[in-house]
Amino acid sequence: MEFIKIKNAFLHNLKHVNVEIPKNKFVVVTGVSGSGKTSLISDILDEVGCCEYLESLGLPQQTCVHDYYGSIVGLNPTVCVKSSCAGRWYPRSTVGTKTGILNYLRLFYLAEGEIRCLSCGKKNRPGCNCPICKKEIPSVESRQLSFNSPAGNCKKCNGMGYVVDVDFEIIRKNNHMTLPDLCTLIPECKPLKKQLPFFAEALHADLSKPLRKQPAFVVDSFLNGMQLQKSNFRGIGPYLVKLYSEGNYTGNLLHKRICPECKGDRLNKIGRSIKIGTVSLPEASQYSVTRLQDFIETLMGRNEVTELGKNIGKLLTARLNDLIRIGLGYLTLYRTIPSLSGGEYQRLKLASLLQSTMEDMVVIADEPLTGLHPTEKIQVLDQMRLLCEKGNTVIIIEHNMEAMKRADHIIDFGPFGGKRGGSILYEGSFQGLLLCDKSITAQYINKIGEKFEATTIQENETASLLIKNANANNLKNIDVCVPLHKLAGITGVSGSGKVP
Repeated sequence: MEFIKIKNAFLHNLKHVNVEIPKNKFVVVTGVSGSGKTSLISDILDEVGCCEYLESLGLPQQTCVHDYYGSIVGLNPTVCVKSSCAGRWYPRSTVGTKTGILNYLRLFYLAEGEIRCLSCGKKNRPGCNCPICKKEIPSVESRQLSFNSPAGNCKKCNGMGYVVDVDFEIIRKNNHMTLPDLCTLIPECKPLKKQLPFFAEALHADLSKPLRKQPAFVVDSFLNGMQLQKSNFRGIGPYLVKLYSEGNYTGNLLHKRICPECKGDRLNKIGRSIKIGTVSLPEASQYSVTRLQDFIETLMGRNEVTELGKNIGKLLTARLNDLIRIGLGYLTLYRTIPSLSGGEYQRLKLASLLQSTMEDMVVIADEPLTGLHPTEKIQVLDQMRLLCEKGNTVIIIEHNMEAMKRADHIIDFGPFGGKRGGSILYEGSFQGLLLCDKSITAQYINKIGEKFEATTIQENETASLLIKNANANNLKNIDVCVPLHKLAGITGVSGSGKVP
């Protein structure tokens, strides 16, 4: 079937919409806010596509949208690409793990890396006999090169590359409060309140007394935890660290510092000791993607590279090239996912889709170009076109004119938002849209070419907000002066430091 056919959709403000969406094309759905775009594409089409795919695998799904349309035929499994931060705050997730590229790099190091003999110091391939001292070099498994595996991670930092210190200043400032009240003061620590009766029984502590009147050993156990006979009381500090490692705490009571054991390399001594030339796996993982690709391609040109190494290297460089094509060549494989901007994260997900060999997917994105730099918008649109060329259907909800010009098919909703919307005003090409009199989208585009005079802004002296030595994330100790009582615009490409 050449079309996805939706009949009688009436969710939210949709006016019993019937529409045919061409497959294997780049489709842009536009219209004013509240006109019904998201209701049809995200709330119905994406929801049904996901549910039907999972149900085909024998996984029953519950959805409430089946009652809001007549029929949908010709729909393939859907994938939704979002730039929102929801669900991406797990601190162990990195660019390398998210894209799977780090797995290929580990395999490349297993095939081509060398390790020094513990007896004579001669470098040899793992699992071989040393030609000098005749002793066997220990073999190394892939899991020993993974910071997410107990076999490979640094035990000091648990593979994070940094250790976390807890700032108890808020506790000390409120030492007039009781222990139960202090657990409530930090919302994430409320579960510890239930353990306090066992804590008090074991230490003979009076929970009605404020913290400042508690014995020193009670205060220390309350902050740092202790082992009880019936159970363990984790303590405020260790409990917050645990929540942070699980991605469930992003507050300001924790402070990170480079791990003193691995110096940020995340791996244990064995993982750090395997090198190709003089470069270890952690060092290569902290190269920019562009530099790493150059490094691998240089190695591939050498005669001593094994056939296995060449095969892995081809797969590795192909995936690195996907990131470079989408404008992410400056990232490193160790860059954590929570530190990415929305635009960077979205393009990373697009790169993952490009690496997939699956075809006939329906890729859906709701305003994917919002907040992106003009050059990044072009890169995203180029990658969406590539997804279509691989045999997929790409449907985006978007107001951007460049996206509409590049579209194979446009669906325009309107005429207005809310009750006065919910209808499809136009389906077809961009040139045809311009001739649609009922479309507010077309009216706006046609007016863009009209001349207008820019408003002259009076430059007066005004109070300013001065920010000095800002160094969060990638900021280079910058000083910024922001005028108060003015509309100030901050621009730049994704990841350039605007948000921090």
